[in-house]
Parts: sequence; C-alpha cells; structure tokens
Amino acid sequence: MKAVIVVFSQTGNTLKLAERIQEGIAAEWSECELVALEKADGMDFASYDLVGLGCPSFYCKEPFNVTDFIEALPRLDGKNWFVFASHGCEMGPVLVSMAEKLAEKGVTVIGSTHVYGDAFLPFYPHPTYTTGHPLEKDLDQACEFGKTMAKNSVAIASGQKELIDPPTLEHIPDWAQKDRVNLSREIMPKIMPKFTINQDECIQCGLCEDQCPVDGIDISADPPKIQEPCIYCFMCAKSCPECAIEADWSGLVKMAPGNYARYLVSLKAAEARGDFQFMVDPDSINFDDPMHVQQARKKNS
Repeated sequence: MKAVIVVFSQTGNTLKLAERIQEGIAAEWSECELVALEKADGMDFASYDLVGLGCPSFYCKEPFNVTDFIEALPRLDGKNWFVFASHGCEMGPVLVSMAEKLAEKGVTVIGSTHVYGDAFLPFYPHPTYTTGHPLEKDLDQACEFGKTMAKNSVAIASGQKELIDPPTLEHIPDWAQKDRVNLSREIMPKIMPKFTINQDECIQCGLCEDQCPVDGIDISADPPKIQEPCIYCFMCAKSCPECAIEADWSGLVKMAPGNYARYLVSLKAAEARGDFQFMVDPDSINFDDPMHVQQARKKNS
C-alpha cells in the first residue's frame, strides 16, 4: 500500500502533527511519504492508496495557498484522503472547508484530526491561551489516528463504507462559520494592515523573502514589493530581525480583548469535553503587550 502526507507548516505545529500521523501509517504499511506543500505540485496522487493533507487554520479555514493547491488538483474519483490541522484558540471549520473542496475533485475524505498549537500573531499577546500546545498526549493520539486511517482505508476500499468519517461542524461556533465566509480572499486586503518596508532599517538579509510561502516579497525591487500576493500569515513581519516591515496594528490590537473573550468561551467548552487543557493562566494574558511590541523591545534591548 502506498501513502503520502502533504503538509503546509510554518511554525512547526502542523509538521509535528504530520510526522506523528506518518509514524502511525508507517506502522501499518511499512512506509509513508511526507512532502511539503510547496514541493507537491505535479505529484501523481492517483497512484496513492491514501493521501493526507494538513495545514494550520487561518481565519477559520485553510490558507489561500492550500486552497489553490486543492483547486489545481485533477479529478481523483474514489481516492481516499484525510485532512488535519493545527490551530490556536479556535479551529473553525477548516477541516470541513478542505473536505468540501476535495469532494469537488471526487475525493473521499475518510477522516480528520486536529491539535491545538501555540499561536504567534503580531497584534496578539504572547504567551497566549494555547501556549504550551500541542501536548505530547495529543501527538500520541495523532499516531493512533494514522494507524486508523491506514486500516480504514483498506477496509473502505473493500466495501466497508460505514467507516468513512468526514469532518463535521460539531462544536464549531456560529461566528467561526461566518468568519470562514466573510474573511474571503477579496475582503482580507481591505481589512488587514498594509505593509511597507522601511529601507533605512532593512539590512537586505532576505529572511522575509525566504519565509513568504507565496513568493510575495522582493526586497531588491524599487520600490520593494511586499504582499503581492499575501496569505496574511505575517511570517515576514515576525521574522524580520530589524522590525523593518512596518504596519499599523492598532486596529487589530484594539479588537484583541473582544476576540479573546470569544476564544475563551470555545476553550472552556473544549476543556469541559476533555479536549483541551490550559497550560497558561487565562487571567495572565497581557493585551497591552502584543507581539509586535515585544519584537521591537527585543530589537532595542
């Protein structure tokens, strides 16, 4: 049997999840390939018995580059895939979103899983509610999930369709489902901060270019190109050692306490279900010290 996992990961949370799922599949089938999303273009997925696709949740759905990857796939009628995601305080309908798009390609999504992970956004404080995640026990469960996907894929192929278990919207709050729709590719440029590169501060190290997953930055251009295109991961701003990528974060910083109030409702519900464990005291979150302020302070220290 032949399996491959395609993963988009930036801070490492989704990669950790992918590696443990890979371990589980390999325990059943001897081997399982692991391929970064940016190297998966042109792969013959029809030749695989099982494919996994994973990413972080961005604004309650898959990042735009993952959407583009799915939409570029050929017809894969009847092929078994599974989806997985890492996320911060609220996963949103990311798994459902990916599964729906894959179904349009004829794919059968036979299962899904997810883990909480630490989150790093310039306009939010850090530590955050999910700092300390993913937990080792959650990654152990991911390994078991991989074993289950391998076993179920064989059984489903032999006719046991009752084992197909696609993701659902259970436990996903209404506001997250609305965000999936409202925070579209067309709307995001209108509501997110515009970046500029301060050429007096930029040292031309190229880290921002390397970190951009959609090749949306060219610091050698005149003027420098940035956010062309953009998936709003903010890895460029987070990685810049000189804080040369500048933006007005004030609007998003003001929204943080209200957003965190919604997140806390979701997390306490997950805690009550046994699906989440606080590793950080929620009362310790300091909204007056967002990450972009911390980054500037570190640079100047």
